Amino acid sequence: MESDQDSQLSESKRATLNILDMFDHGVVRLIEGFDIDRPFNVISLSPALHTLFGGFEIFFEPVPSQLHTYQVKPFLPEIFPDLPVARTLYPSADCTIDEPLPRFFAIHSAIARILHLSEAGEYIDTILRDLENVGGHGDGSTELGRLVMLRLSDWVDVKC
Repeated sequence: MESDQDSQLSESKRATLNILDMFDHGVVRLIEGFDIDRPFNVISLSPALHTLFGGFEIFFEPVPSQLHTYQVKPFLPEIFPDLPVARTLYPSADCTIDEPLPRFFAIHSAIARILHLSEAGEYIDTILRDLENVGGHGDGSTELGRLVMLRLSDWVDVKC
């Protein structure tokens, strides 16, 4: 029998996978099960760039007619004066390790654009900051309903 927690996790996972499938039909099969850890879903970045990439602050855009070459671009160029910069991802010498799939970069870029253009990213960041600070805001702007729902869904672990 499935527990409420497993049911909620499955519901969250299903929703996420459905959204990914809207961006690129069929991509979900490439990240299910053991495929999530395959080299085509991996890129090595410095810790700082990893944080920026994971936070959708930077994205990779393919350079036309240059195989495996991408412009690493920021959404806020005034904050990142060293970007954009072009980088080529070289295949392994014996071609036994798959390069990152361009379609994953395209999905990441599309999600990043939506988050920035709709300001949904800032809204999500506000909720996550509220979760870290767990207390209420004096001005009444704390989204208590969302915080409670996230906690009840085991998305966050609040320790008192």
